[in-house]
Amino acid sequence: MIKLNKIKKRPLKSCFTFNIEKKPMDNEPIDKYAEFDSEDTIKHIILALESTGNQVIPIESNKNALKLLIKNNYDVIFNIAEGLNNSIDRESVLPAIFEFLNIFYVGSSPLTLAISLDKPTAKKIWTQKGISTPRFQIIYEIEDLKDFNLNFPVIVKPTHEGTSRGIFNDSYTEDFESLKKKVGDTLSRYEQPVIIEEFIDGREFTVTIIGNEEPYEILPPVEISFEGLPGNIKHFCSYEVKTEFDYPDSTVCPANITAEQENKLKSIALRAYKAIKTRDFGRVDIRLDKYDIPYVIEINPLPGMSYSPEVNHSMIKAAKIAGYEYNKYIIRLLSEGLKRGGKN
Repeated sequence: MIKLNKIKKRPLKSCFTFNIEKKPMDNEPIDKYAEFDSEDTIKHIILALESTGNQVIPIESNKNALKLLIKNNYDVIFNIAEGLNNSIDRESVLPAIFEFLNIFYVGSSPLTLAISLDKPTAKKIWTQKGISTPRFQIIYEIEDLKDFNLNFPVIVKPTHEGTSRGIFNDSYTEDFESLKKKVGDTLSRYEQPVIIEEFIDGREFTVTIIGNEEPYEILPPVEISFEGLPGNIKHFCSYEVKTEFDYPDSTVCPANITAEQENKLKSIALRAYKAIKTRDFGRVDIRLDKYDIPYVIEINPLPGMSYSPEVNHSMIKAAKIAGYEYNKYIIRLLSEGLKRGGKN
């Protein structure tokens, strides 16, 4: 176990990089900034990092970030920035700059971040490794639907988004006409290819992993509860489910599962985590079908860290069940990165 109260003998000069949520403009998608963090989350992460006795310099991920990074000689960067614009590798930009400037940082590499945000590439790697993931097709233009060969129902998603961006209740389709309409809308609105996945009917879970080598720390699985939803709302993590119907009991931890089910979830989550070389920490989203077969949906190396109990960030809920107070959990993540770099 890493000693949380002894990060380093001398105080570290650390940097914390992030994006602050904002309201989209009238001509922008309603979920454009869904990945960004609230001012409250930013404040509490800074307080957690400062509780180690280290100096913490916050830098928002914008056009001024490079100048501020060059200006100071940092020992370590704690990064949760999602990047700017809609580039397919936006989450990789700041970590690539950190590496160019030779500044040590906590979290996954630019390559892993790019793969995790590219759903088809991640799924191809998992499939090659024998890790179950829903069957899928990539659509670059509406004409590609002539080769559609999946089984309905299916889910339509942008290929390069996270935090359920571009995934709405009507992304679930049961016939070709509604599929064609949704694919056309998604191609137009998000200006990127579309991935169509076969829908896995069953329960949904998320599993957080911490570590870079055995023994990894795997937090208790969190179940996404769809109980109490109106009849017209489908049971998957759509934008509507995450916003309009996001209640304190929408995520359940500890989940009501058997020991065998928990082992299956943790095992496939760790395999998915290691397959794309995730570093320090990450969260894996999984569907468990009616036969108890787990399917990896996606992985998030930049999972939400909201302090507020009103925000259902699954990783933080799992951390509390595992016995972590908020500040100590943030320090745990920092410590894992410092351990990897031989800096603790």
